[in-house]
Amino acid sequence: MYLLFLLQNLYMLLENAFKNPYCFTMKLLTFNHFNANPFFNMAFDEWMFQKVLGANSLIMLRLYSWSEGTITFGFNQQQEKAFVQSQLGNTPVIRRVTGGRGLFHDESELTYSIAISADLIKNKIISESISVASEEIAKILILFLKELRITSDYVRQSAKIEKDKNYFHQAPCFDSFSKNEIIANEKKIIASAQRRISGSLLQHGSIKIKGLEQHKALPLDESNPMTENKISRITAKEFQRYKPLFFKKFEEYFSVVQSLGILSASEKEELKSREKMVLKKSIEKRDFIKQS
Repeated sequence: MYLLFLLQNLYMLLENAFKNPYCFTMKLLTFNHFNANPFFNMAFDEWMFQKVLGANSLIMLRLYSWSEGTITFGFNQQQEKAFVQSQLGNTPVIRRVTGGRGLFHDESELTYSIAISADLIKNKIISESISVASEEIAKILILFLKELRITSDYVRQSAKIEKDKNYFHQAPCFDSFSKNEIIANEKKIIASAQRRISGSLLQHGSIKIKGLEQHKALPLDESNPMTENKISRITAKEFQRYKPLFFKKFEEYFSVVQSLGILSASEKEELKSREKMVLKKSIEKRDFIKQS
């Protein structure tokens, strides 16, 4: 059995060498965290971003879920407009290092993140254009949803209201459609946000495979077509089923064999420090590296 596994991987490497000249040097490291606390979740994504900034030929890919409902909002959003402070209750709130608008991550969703080093983007492994790269990632996510028997498509053009600056600061992310976000049955099912620093990329997004649960601090417009209901949380069994399907689609797209990311002792310490910083400065702009 193990010999068969080795032969299959060798065959894939040789096949990918013709599709992708970087397949022997490029690394795709995968991480997964079920039911993780919100401050760890945002800290890990930031840590991934920092890792690819100092690396070559590296893609880091992650799938995770949440231990409790959490609101995150965009790097450039005005805090006083991003959510209704008086309706927060005990819900944690964290400013992301990516753009976009406020959204509620409930325990029923999957969330993904991907970080890619600058040299791979420069060599066209994924587009240098933010918009085109978002479209490319959207197409991979659509293939993942197809494995879950969910038919979806990506938005070709943002809604006109998206151009309104006041709307950007005040409206929840799931209140309208933005370009390259993913819809199913005329409802947004995946919303993503991206950031570029020094040519490297971080994109992460909310995958609402079970529907949308509204939070009072992020009230949706009354005409919003999203379903509002109490949704069952992602179970450990479901998460284990989704993981290989998700990672496989990115592995196929980038024509590289994935490896499970294993943290060193020093990396675990880095993550602990970053998690503490996110907890302490959850609302602040954690611009750990200046935009180039």
